[in-house]
Amino acid sequence: MIIGTAGHIDHGKTVLIKALTGVNTDRLAEEQKRGISIELGFAEFKLPSGRTAGVVDVPGHEAFIKNMLAGATGFDLVLLVVAADDGVMPQTTEHLSIIDMLGVKRGVVVITKSDLVDKDMIELVKDDIRETLKGTVLEDSPIIPVSAITGEGIEELLKMIDDVAKSVELRESAEAFRLPVDRVFTLKGVGTVVTGTLWSGEIHPDDSAVVLPGNKPTRIRSVQVHGATVKQATAGNRVAVNLHGIDRDDIHRGDVLAQPGLMKSTYMIDAEFRLLKDVKNPVKNWTRVRVHHGTAEVMARIVLLDRDVMQPGDIALVEVRLEKPIVVRAGDRFIIRSYSPMNTIGGGEVLESHPSRHRRFDDETMALLKALERHDHAQALELMMKKERCTMSLKELAERMELEPDEMDKVLAEVVKEGNIIELKSGKDTFYMSSHIYNQFQEKIMDMVNEHHAKYPLERGINKEVLKSSVLRSCPPKAAEAVFRTIEGKGRIKVEREVVMAPDKQPESGPMATLDGLVESGFLEGGFMPPAPKNFEQMLKLNNREVKTILAQLRDEKRIVEVTTGMYFHADMVVMAEEMIKDFLKQRGVITPGEFKDLVGTSRKFAIPLLEYFDRKGVTKREGDYRVLV
Repeated sequence: MIIGTAGHIDHGKTVLIKALTGVNTDRLAEEQKRGISIELGFAEFKLPSGRTAGVVDVPGHEAFIKNMLAGATGFDLVLLVVAADDGVMPQTTEHLSIIDMLGVKRGVVVITKSDLVDKDMIELVKDDIRETLKGTVLEDSPIIPVSAITGEGIEELLKMIDDVAKSVELRESAEAFRLPVDRVFTLKGVGTVVTGTLWSGEIHPDDSAVVLPGNKPTRIRSVQVHGATVKQATAGNRVAVNLHGIDRDDIHRGDVLAQPGLMKSTYMIDAEFRLLKDVKNPVKNWTRVRVHHGTAEVMARIVLLDRDVMQPGDIALVEVRLEKPIVVRAGDRFIIRSYSPMNTIGGGEVLESHPSRHRRFDDETMALLKALERHDHAQALELMMKKERCTMSLKELAERMELEPDEMDKVLAEVVKEGNIIELKSGKDTFYMSSHIYNQFQEKIMDMVNEHHAKYPLERGINKEVLKSSVLRSCPPKAAEAVFRTIEGKGRIKVEREVVMAPDKQPESGPMATLDGLVESGFLEGGFMPPAPKNFEQMLKLNNREVKTILAQLRDEKRIVEVTTGMYFHADMVVMAEEMIKDFLKQRGVITPGEFKDLVGTSRKFAIPLLEYFDRKGVTKREGDYRVLV
């Protein structure tokens, strides 16, 4: 686990860590010269029980809050440090607000410099601290006075840290690994090294990895935990990772080292946002802010979805539109600071990491976000799919809901059983869709099919592409096909190739059959010099669309053959020509276009397309100016 410090500048955080671990975490020359922490400091902590923890010492100066935030997001347990001779100060409360909003649930409050004041002052400071902690995650935390100079209280503090550490929840090692990068440097003979707190999963030497959000592939050469090379690092470890194939300039603080293919960056998140009650100004819709997540800081805009203004102390469901991508998962915590002046104003929890853009004051959107806020996955899934208006595969659903496959299966089984989600199949593909949306699509498709039959009685039905572009435009091709197949399986439509028709649609008798026969006869009589389609418009007093409908019907029934676009031959004539050219080639070996033209008794206009048709069909093959038998 990771133990972190928090507190005002010059309250003795770094001196305390040295007293506990023997390590001076101020490693920079400037820090040692000025006597203040500027960057994050790190140490190894051996607890009395034998457990090993990593320590992250954060700077207390308000100018370095950005650096403090980069370390605080990895804390499992915090030591909130308050100097006995100062009491609670501005950065005490700001750091406490940050710890509270990041959900760091375990902590110990340490009153340092206790040797500088009397016992009455210690009690006054304790009272001040208890009042400050009210309503925060650290409200019931123990308070231990110590002196790093005299050693007074250090043993009691060690025991208390050890006791509190036993209740810290272990991080999830079964998940994909994710390491927010807080330091990057190059070692001679080693290469690029990054450090950070492993948020989840495990990493091993030779693991493949990717640097996000830049999506740069890499491989892990070696892993160190507390300076020792290890074969495995698990969630909650402070790690140093040597990377292969990544230059120092290719990775920065704020990037995330992650398992390939399982995470992607985002420019937008849905979140629950809490505005601190002691901020001076309300937050208006579209306010520009600084978002701190993991070790990253990104400018963003806050979209208030159900109001125009947030007052101090308000909690709201918001959309956060980021100016640069970050790597987040549902459940992650973040901090919001004002654009200028840079003050911590609030924070929250990510509800959805890759949402679609929402309309403000939309009831469906608010219902969905409230379900996510309650962790009601079944209702959230139903509402999300209703809002999306299309199908999703199981993989897409698991990614969107950010659930493990087993949990996703359980949620799906529940909503499918209740009839709120329908399962759609097409071949080997399975998709899921909101039953409400499916019913809307089905009714709309049936209405359009029936309207088409009424308007164009000579046509078999309506083209699939027309329905896709008007009704199923939000669905990818395979998903749209699954919708058609499901509706057909319920007996509501009939699908033949690219044509959708009413289930009881039969080939027209009477006038339609007569017209089909007249057109077919025209091609048969034309022989190897068939009529152009437009001839039938005048001959039969039909419009262009009606002629195309008849031709498509005859083609699909294999009564005529379209040898090239817009040129048709009667099927019997094509069979006859094929037999004639085969016999000719078996005797002569080769045939020229002129010889073929004379063989079937036609013009070059019809002979060349017919020869090219036989080439495509694999009957003949062109060699120079000749055709040979395949």
